[in-house]
Amino acid sequence: MAYEDVLNFIEQQLAQLQSPGEAEAAVQSGVAIARYAAGMTSVDQLDGELSALGYKGIKKTRLMLAAQLKRAFDLFNDRLAIKRKELADGKITRGAFVTWLEDSGIDAEGIA
Repeated sequence: MAYEDVLNFIEQQLAQLQSPGEAEAAVQSGVAIARYAAGMTSVDQLDGELSALGYKGIKKTRLMLAAQLKRAFDLFNDRLAIKRKELADGKITRGAFVTWLEDSGIDAEGIA
């Protein structure tokens, strides 16, 4: 094997050991966040998955926060859909719906 062939081989092997590129890393962290947001994993499991993907420090903290915000947002939207259906089906009154929105911290006029 020629010297250049050996160097090329070593470079190829090192490239396989390097951390994923930004696009691949975004997909991987996105999957971990989506799993958490869907309730498939706990916050501790999310932390472990992000660590296993190589995230640490402030970047990991930001991803954890984003995941928690996404989960809370998704849960609220699910509940909102249920309440809207209950309102449409006559199971709750508009007043009860508005009260639920206000109790949830939402400007009822902006969403009803």
